[in-house]
Amino acid sequence: MPGLVFRNVDRYWQGNDYKDIPAKPAEGSKPAKPAEHHRVSMTSVAVGTEEPPFALIFMTHMNIDFDGAGNAYGPDNLEPLDYLVNAGQKTHYYGLMSVLPTAGNPVDKNGMIKAPDGTRVKVDPREPDKEGYLPVVQQTGPFAGYYVSTTSKRNRDPGASNSQYEQSYYLDSASVAYCALSSGIRRECVGGGDLGLAIRLDTFRSASFNFLEGEGSNSNAVGECSYRVFLDIGGEPKKKSDAWAKNNFSTCFVVFPGSKYCPLLRLAFADNADDFAAFIALQGQADAVARGTSGLAKFNDWVAKGRTSKPANYDAIFSALTKYVPPIF
Repeated sequence: MPGLVFRNVDRYWQGNDYKDIPAKPAEGSKPAKPAEHHRVSMTSVAVGTEEPPFALIFMTHMNIDFDGAGNAYGPDNLEPLDYLVNAGQKTHYYGLMSVLPTAGNPVDKNGMIKAPDGTRVKVDPREPDKEGYLPVVQQTGPFAGYYVSTTSKRNRDPGASNSQYEQSYYLDSASVAYCALSSGIRRECVGGGDLGLAIRLDTFRSASFNFLEGEGSNSNAVGECSYRVFLDIGGEPKKKSDAWAKNNFSTCFVVFPGSKYCPLLRLAFADNADDFAAFIALQGQADAVARGTSGLAKFNDWVAKGRTSKPANYDAIFSALTKYVPPIF
């Protein structure tokens, strides 16, 4: 049988906290700091040398997308998950629904204004963006008083609103497990709806997700997931007192280009199927020593030495993977 083939995917991949930091000159009593390089490494996996990759593996801290969650944005007296600056307040709101008051369409004494489609909506005059647009306030539902947080996709569940000025119109990042589809990862033949897994390498808890069109940037960014994925993988629910979600745990992502089902079954056709979990274990070891380092050198050395023993954490990673397929490898 053919064997698994592991190759480097050479592109300037970047993830949350895995980014280059420029050198800093000495300032007063503070010494100079050298540049730090934290480029995310990505490895492709194929069955045989002639086949296209069925999996991409990389590590980074999870970047969390709160947009579309009913409590994503709101006034400070509530418990919003994210900051208004991350919704575009310093430029023009893009993460929440907003309306621009005019002389002919002012905010009335009850905080109501006419939206462009003629709907009367409630707005918050205390939080304009740079262009003067005001966030639309939810008037019903479990997060009444928070602002209407938007996403690029509609909520297709029965009972969802048909009005873009109501929260239930939008896909909810706290309920739907998805990963943002950046232009860089798309160039590796990953498309909307394709599958992926995230495995924490501290607790080995895992979660699955689908890639979502329209939620990624024009960049080589990787690892941006919905709040649902963060919670599924064991992330601690964000509190108002938290400056950021507590995402300081290294996560291994396994992405399946062109997949509509979990292609880990492909491992049954490889004569070195155990290498898949072994590579992830060794990638974790390499990253722990120097963030963003590829695990390929460590893996190739392990192979060259005859695979005499399974790497540390192999069993836990194997177990995390086999949650998603029958235990045939």
